[in-house]
Amino acid sequence: MCYGATCPTCSKKSWRGCGSHIPSALAGVPEDQWCSCEPRVTIDGKSYPSAAKFGVSAPSWLKNLVGGGGAEKKDVTSRSGVKYVMYLTVGNCLSSPFRASCYICAGILMDGDSIVQTMFLSSRSWAMILLSPLFLLSCSALFLTIHLLRCLRSPLNKVPGPLIARYSSWILKWHELHANRTRYVHGLHLKYGPVVRLAPGEVAFASGRAVKEIYCSGGSGYDKTEFYDLFKVYQRRTMFTMLNKDQHARRRRVLADRYANSNVVRQPSLAGIAERASNFVKLCTDSRGGSLDLYSDETIMRELAFDSSLQNRLVQYYSPFLHNLIARVLYLFAKPRETPLADHFVLDTSAKSGSDSFTLLSRLHEKSSELDSWDVAAECLDHMAAGIDTTGDGLCFLMWELSKPSSLHIQRRLQQELLDNPDAPFDELTYLDAVVKEGLRCFPPIPMSLPRYVPCGGRTIDGFYLPEGTIASCQAYSVHRVEQDIFPEPDTFNPDRWLEKEGDAERKRLFFAFASGGRGCVGKHLALAEMKLLLRDVYSSFSTLPDHSMTPRSMEMSDQLISSRPLGEKCLLKFSPVE
Repeated sequence: MCYGATCPTCSKKSWRGCGSHIPSALAGVPEDQWCSCEPRVTIDGKSYPSAAKFGVSAPSWLKNLVGGGGAEKKDVTSRSGVKYVMYLTVGNCLSSPFRASCYICAGILMDGDSIVQTMFLSSRSWAMILLSPLFLLSCSALFLTIHLLRCLRSPLNKVPGPLIARYSSWILKWHELHANRTRYVHGLHLKYGPVVRLAPGEVAFASGRAVKEIYCSGGSGYDKTEFYDLFKVYQRRTMFTMLNKDQHARRRRVLADRYANSNVVRQPSLAGIAERASNFVKLCTDSRGGSLDLYSDETIMRELAFDSSLQNRLVQYYSPFLHNLIARVLYLFAKPRETPLADHFVLDTSAKSGSDSFTLLSRLHEKSSELDSWDVAAECLDHMAAGIDTTGDGLCFLMWELSKPSSLHIQRRLQQELLDNPDAPFDELTYLDAVVKEGLRCFPPIPMSLPRYVPCGGRTIDGFYLPEGTIASCQAYSVHRVEQDIFPEPDTFNPDRWLEKEGDAERKRLFFAFASGGRGCVGKHLALAEMKLLLRDVYSSFSTLPDHSMTPRSMEMSDQLISSRPLGEKCLLKFSPVE
């Protein structure tokens, strides 16, 4: 405390002087103004207020460090020639090592029986100690040593991969933040093989055996990581964001029948899909003479994408504190965005009763005893977002590929099958099926890794032991390309490979566009129906070519949080009527 402050114990004045500076003389200060709670030091049989907080307890290692106290007498002479006696005392630190200050050594300058001055010959605070360069350097060295020892003793060191992945995940995070994780991981697979270490506690796989173990073992594979918390809707866990596979299984039983193929091919469902395909064909007709941007969306989809930027979500995942801090700062300077139109639409619709019996909403209302209104709305919005992003992106890339000059022969062959079989059901058109499968192989709607935690006891995958808690994952982009004996020339768009009987079982085993196991995409039958019906209606009436402004670079895949989009965020095609 400094002189003039009030003691919280006796409400009297405290002793003068604080910090590491030499305070002013104390001569003339009445002794009754001193706080009686202050420790005192006895010098030559007389008690004086101690300039140091002498006599209080401290940890033994600190006592040994600064000395045990006491007073030492020294004769000193001032510059003016006046002789004084100085008594030095080494005081223990305060009772709690986490208190703000710690006065290690102080002195009293005496002229006869008068106190001339108190002075601090040395003082420290825990804040000063903790912020001192030497202390920070020592702590950094200690933590670095512990981290390096753990890394050097990790059982994952046998997994091939870049050396930096043993010690840090920053290079992986850097690629994630720059929307390049998928390409980066695939490049590592090409260099190191189907098993590659991405970070100190993360390993990526690209084999069919690994897919079966990670995503299918026990029915639903390993539990999801906290990465999926980023997809919670209204702060509720949906079927997609449930981390535990048992919880997911219970929710899936509630919803799965609405996505069963038998429900998708019912006339009411097909009528809705056909209506949306007809609306798109009308856009193609209206664009005659110009170009149509396949990536441009209706207003509700643009609003749906609000606050879903890759960087924003990744910062939220890796550093919640930093994300919250940035959000608070932005709130001070920026006007909060309005609620997305999709939110209004979903909240209003989910609250209504009387929906058609074949719909997801009707099923959710049937289970109202298990799900409250927010759960219902969250599931609806989650499913709508997933359908727009994945199916839309897949169609965008597929139609771009069909429009390229190198694929025009494939487009013509597809048109010929459609024109020769105008009344055939969409699921009986074999070349259309092959085109869609090849499109999903080359451009999977979710090309990125699907992370899972290795369960208790650890697991051995593709010959490498992974301890409990390791993040294991596969990404469809690499699973569809690494095993070239099954998918030769993997970067070539070739629907004919799906028409060959030889190797058909292996190709199906490696087909990972909709993930695998009990936690695979519940809406895959609906997605396939939508893609096939739209392609049938478009290519039985039109031929497509790229707009002259489009380049291969603009159509490279750019990672989003879990899906992908064209790097240039547009896909301009010209539609010409089939003659």
